[in-house]
Amino acid sequence: IYGFGLPEIRNIRIPRAREGKRVRLRVRARDPMGGPLTLSLDSPEHPGMEFKQTVDRNGVAKGELNWHTTQGQAGTYILTFAAEKPGGLTVRKSVQITVRAAH
Repeated sequence: IYGFGLPEIRNIRIPRAREGKRVRLRVRARDPMGGPLTLSLDSPEHPGMEFKQTVDRNGVAKGELNWHTTQGQAGTYILTFAAEKPGGLTVRKSVQITVRAAH
């Protein structure tokens, strides 16, 4: 879907990730109309993972994913974030993150 008024999820910087370490992703979305947005993690949470929306003001929503990785979580993961306007209009953005083994 293309059109005026769609929310936009900004580019997400992917940090290096290693088992046993904390991974933090900051997510930011914008509504060009200046309306409220709900920002969420739209893929299954993995053990130790938590997403919180921290700000929704003046058409900008910010959120943070914190993931305390543990032994055995090495691998590649696809995380999808969603920005939703009231009424259900939603855009999604997926990112790939690789958790390296601890040794």
